[in-house]
Amino acid sequence: MRNINILPTGLIFGLALMFGLTAIAMNANNAQAGSGPNYCHDEAANKKGTNRCSSNNDCDGARTCSGAGWCEGTSRSGRAACTPAKFYRQANRPEVLYQYTSDLYCRVQNESQMAAWGGFDKVQVVKKMNAAGRMTGDCGWPNGFYRRKSHPEVYHLSGKGIAPRIGPSACHVINETQMAAFGGFDKVMVVDDKSEIGRGRSAVTKCNNP
Repeated sequence: MRNINILPTGLIFGLALMFGLTAIAMNANNAQAGSGPNYCHDEAANKKGTNRCSSNNDCDGARTCSGAGWCEGTSRSGRAACTPAKFYRQANRPEVLYQYTSDLYCRVQNESQMAAWGGFDKVQVVKKMNAAGRMTGDCGWPNGFYRRKSHPEVYHLSGKGIAPRIGPSACHVINETQMAAFGGFDKVMVVDDKSEIGRGRSAVTKCNNP
C-alpha cells in the first residue's frame, strides 16, 4: 500500500498528562493569558467598565490594554459572541479537551487526531477551564480511514455512537483492491505511530467489501 504524508498543523501539541485534568476549570468567556485573534472576552463585562482594562486579558481578540487602561487594536472577526466551542485548551497547558456531550469529555490524543477533527482552528484557548461532567480518557477517532505512519495496515472506522462521528465499528482493509473499492488511498489519513486508532470501538475485524 502506498504511503501518504500528512503534515501536522501549526501548533505544537504536547501529550496530555492525566494528573490534574479533572481539576482544570473551563470558562468559555475568558481566554488565554495575552491577546490573539481567537481570544474570546466580553469587554462589556470588565470590572472597570466597558472597554476598560487592567491587562491584555481584559481585551477581546488581538486587542491590547493601553497604558491609559483602554482596550485598543483588532478584535475577533465580526465580533461574534463568545459562544462555547467543543474543543478547548487552557492557555498554560498543551492538552486539548473535547466536550462531546453535555456531561462527557475526553482528551485529544495528539496532533494527528486534532487534524482529523478539523485542525487547531477549532480549538478555543481559555484562561481557565472546567469541563462539564466526566472525563472518559483519550478521545476516539472520527469515522474514516487511517494508517499509522510506519505501518501499512489501513483501518476503517464507522458507525454511530454517543459522540458525533465516533461509531462502534472498526475493521482493517484486507488488500489494495478492497481499498480501491472504498474509494482509494486518497481517503486514508496517515497518523502518528502512537495513535490508538481503535479507541472506544469494538475489536477490529476484517472489512467486508463495500
